[in-house]
Amino acid sequence: MMEYIGATCIPVTFDPVPIDDKIDFYFILSFAIDADPSGNAQNGKFSPYWQIRTAAAYLTTFELRATQFSKDKLLPSYEVNGRGIQGDAFFDALALLEKKGFDVNGVMIFSADASASDNYYYERKSQAFLLNSTKV
Repeated sequence: MMEYIGATCIPVTFDPVPIDDKIDFYFILSFAIDADPSGNAQNGKFSPYWQIRTAAAYLTTFELRATQFSKDKLLPSYEVNGRGIQGDAFFDALALLEKKGFDVNGVMIFSADASASDNYYYERKSQAFLLNSTKV
């Protein structure tokens, strides 16, 4: 599992983020993608990809990205209070990805800064999903 931290310029420490001992957990200090929606390199022009609102649309976009990039290196991503899929619909999308044959072996959460006020709900639920995944 990956977690963005410090992305909103609010001081956050690693200590309060709940991490299950059975989960490999990495903190990321910054993120961007150097590609347009078709996967073409943009030579340093970075764009976020958080426009999807439903589990079905999330699956469609994930399938597209899997054809453009190595599907084994794609991680489902969630932005807390963000511009894309929100709430428990993200976990519906994770289940749909597994149902369609994707190995959901990790999750990226953006960001611990925003999660702190909700006691890290999405970090906790993502870890539970990964630990209870149907894939072995």
